[in-house]
Amino acid sequence: MGKKLFILLVIYLSTDLFANAQTVEWLNLPSGRQNSGDTTTGMLNLQINTSNFIKDNEYFNQMVEGYTLIGFWAEPTLQYNLDNRTHIRGGLSWVRFFGKEGFYSNEPILSVEHWFTPHISLTLGSLDYGQRGLPAPLFDPERYYLKRVDNGALFGVYTSHFSTQTWLSWDRFSFYGDSTQEHISAGSSNLLTLLQGEKFTIKLPFYFVVTHKGGQVLRPKQPIETLVNAGTGVSFTWIINHLSIEINPNFFIYQKPTSHPSQPFSRGWALYPVVHLSYGKLTWESSWWYSQKFIAPLGEKIYAQLSTYQVNYTENARQTATNKLAYRCPIAPGMRLETAFESYYFPAEKRMDYNFWVHFNWNFNHPLLKLKP
Repeated sequence: MGKKLFILLVIYLSTDLFANAQTVEWLNLPSGRQNSGDTTTGMLNLQINTSNFIKDNEYFNQMVEGYTLIGFWAEPTLQYNLDNRTHIRGGLSWVRFFGKEGFYSNEPILSVEHWFTPHISLTLGSLDYGQRGLPAPLFDPERYYLKRVDNGALFGVYTSHFSTQTWLSWDRFSFYGDSTQEHISAGSSNLLTLLQGEKFTIKLPFYFVVTHKGGQVLRPKQPIETLVNAGTGVSFTWIINHLSIEINPNFFIYQKPTSHPSQPFSRGWALYPVVHLSYGKLTWESSWWYSQKFIAPLGEKIYAQLSTYQVNYTENARQTATNKLAYRCPIAPGMRLETAFESYYFPAEKRMDYNFWVHFNWNFNHPLLKLKP
């Protein structure tokens, strides 16, 4: 019933789409935070970002069971500009799932961001949520609900021909004598523009993600685990009137350089060709996933080869055909509706799973007062 209602909603929204077409970027799971407010020196800004959401995963495959995420997150912050290049931001991040007592997460936010040039920046402290240019098989979009804040460092370079985001997140800290390992994750997404034309563009993406579990100060000592994902591809984009067409074949590798047998596979690879179309407020993406002994510890679990609920169940090879249809539009000042339907077909299981989600996102920025720096 939910699937039928969602399809009817998309058909209804599409009538508005073709009357008001414009080129937009592909929507995966967008960040609620869209701008940093007034950057005038000495300005203190109030920023409030919220999302009320529902995501229903109707999954019955061998790797991940279905579940529903329904609730909200809210992130009120204050940003103070020491000058137009250095900003201090503090606040709170709350996530709550309905039917669950209390908050799923309740984290402080404190970060310092500095722009060395108009194109190079460094952030230390709390890092905003973002997909960070990484594809879903390497970086799970459900972090939008489940992990709003990373804590560490983010280095960015943004130019017309090359852009990069390289980040480090200290996910679990260990003191001397602790029995729990420290957890660290890091990654880098990079995009090199090879050809930039008015109607045709060629870009070269390359990705890197690593997770590490270790710690010299643990008692008792525990085995170290490091998992590495890397990948590259090529992106061809055509603009035809208001229609954007992108073809993006990708190749990923997985390796476990540590010797302890903590995972069933030590190395593997995957192919991930993607086609997506954008027309006005609507986007459609189709992809094919083929992997051999591939593990992505931060990736979306629907692509996994290790079952999340069946003990010791693995598959040496896995194939998945994916189709995603998404729509977004502003519906009130600062308020945006975002909705999508995603289907996954598994040839080996002869099974079709799907999910759908709806977000009401509100972004509010207001300069409060100007202080002397």
